[in-house]
Amino acid sequence: FNQNAQVGIVDLHRQGYTGAGIIVAILDSGFRTGHAALATRNVLAERDFVFNDDNVDNEPGDVVTAWNHGTSVWSNMGGYRPGALVGGAFEAGILLAKTEDISSETPVEEDNFIAAIEWADSLGADVITASLVYLDFDGSMNDYTYADLDGDTTPLAIAVDMAVARGICMVNAVGNFGPGAGSLWTPADADSVLSVGAVDSVGVVASFSSHGPTADGRVKPEVVARGRSNYVANAGTGGYGPASGTSFSAPVTAGAAALLKEAHPNWSGWQLREALRSSANHAGAPDNSTGWGLVRLGQALAQAPPSNPLVSRPFSLQLPDRGVTIPTAAPTLVWEHSQGNPGDVVSYRVVLGTSPTFAGADTFAAGIDSTWIPPMFLAPGATYHWQVLASNLAGWEREALRPGSFTVSVSAGVAERGPVPPPVHPTLAGPYPNPVTREMRLFMVLPARAQESTWSVTVVGVDGRLVRRLATGTWES
Repeated sequence: FNQNAQVGIVDLHRQGYTGAGIIVAILDSGFRTGHAALATRNVLAERDFVFNDDNVDNEPGDVVTAWNHGTSVWSNMGGYRPGALVGGAFEAGILLAKTEDISSETPVEEDNFIAAIEWADSLGADVITASLVYLDFDGSMNDYTYADLDGDTTPLAIAVDMAVARGICMVNAVGNFGPGAGSLWTPADADSVLSVGAVDSVGVVASFSSHGPTADGRVKPEVVARGRSNYVANAGTGGYGPASGTSFSAPVTAGAAALLKEAHPNWSGWQLREALRSSANHAGAPDNSTGWGLVRLGQALAQAPPSNPLVSRPFSLQLPDRGVTIPTAAPTLVWEHSQGNPGDVVSYRVVLGTSPTFAGADTFAAGIDSTWIPPMFLAPGATYHWQVLASNLAGWEREALRPGSFTVSVSAGVAERGPVPPPVHPTLAGPYPNPVTREMRLFMVLPARAQESTWSVTVVGVDGRLVRRLATGTWES
């Protein structure tokens, strides 16, 4: 949370921006795509440029730790596991490129990097982020010198500038070789890259963060973001933990760039770079330790009127309270409305099951209401987990901020239980949003019953209070 809040990402999340509709490519040494914070993300394509296949997870021939770095980087850019970790642009479409062979350091990895840029460009990438830098290779024959870091000499710097000329926002770590002057590595020297240094939680530059200037005297890095003790997904354990390096300040910044692109879809990669740079916290006096300063996403957003978010706004589950025991086997579940853009309609689906991972859970349509009653009695003594998915007319979907859970009392539903299921929740049709008119009709589908019963249609407030009973009738067998 802190690494996102520090640069303004949390504020944009609260406004509804998620990176939806934006394509972000991540170049690294591999990824554990099944990690809980990543497995549900929208991966559009994968490409392994090391083994020349489409598998970016570890595979035979990989060093066992190959996927560690990329997994952590991806989690800071766009992971999503509410209650554990949320990345900056968690609804972005993701392109995963495995370009780095950690068993060696040779110029072929630069070739892989450039090939991955071309591949990502061919698939429509808006933002490309890499936490990979080069200068010192195995042996010394192919090493670069500081004089080569002029933005126009290394193949990577040239390729990065070409990508930006094609409209892509290129984000790259500045390197972890500070604090000496000129300690950056390529492609952070590129003219149009958004190179990123690292600060701690209070904005103090990390001692390891590489400094400019470039060989031709330009200030580097462009900006800084949190890169000390970031909270990241851990591929080795499948859990989470701290990690430090400009490797993590770069994906935090890439997430910010993706949110900014969602808000300003007509901005080019260069315009995104300039907006983030010119709005940073000491843009008036840039220096070679923190560049133009700490990213301030809100100020970058406000440089022009933003477009509305593509996804409806964040919302929370309300009742029952998380973890409580309820006295009924037919509870009413209540959540906040997820506000859409003007003229939009948001509908809901409820996911309900007995596993906290929602394995084997059932999904039910709940219409446009923010209350729902299960169409079956729940088992007394059982603990249920539930989540609500909000969808707008364009098909974009948002989860409630955090799943809920409750336990049905062992004495619940004694009078309710039996072979007869309860009625389904009524399907309502009419104008939206309120107010409704007198001509509004209510439709209720009643399944076959084994015996005669009565039914009623009632209006209930979000607090569970009965507002009005509209109608009652007999439900014949």
